[in-house]
Amino acid sequence: MNSSQQINNVCAALGVRREDLTSCRRSRNIADARQMAFKILREDGHTVTDIAARFGRTHATVIHGIRAISEKIANERKLAFAYNTIKGGVQ
Repeated sequence: MNSSQQINNVCAALGVRREDLTSCRRSRNIADARQMAFKILREDGHTVTDIAARFGRTHATVIHGIRAISEKIANERKLAFAYNTIKGGVQ
């Protein structure tokens, strides 16, 4: 699956628009979706620098986002379910 499809899957799973991921908005649902996209793209082998450029963020923001969403996935069932659904392994 290419990165564009992965981003679309994140948007569909978390109910946000693709444009929201690159916007300046910081509401929780958008931030979670953006961070989820960071994590999925990173796990797919994209560099932090490439991810940052795609979303108009800095590499430090991407690193922080990946750490933050990893913790949220571990503690929140809704995000864990969305993550597993996007990755193709519903658990």
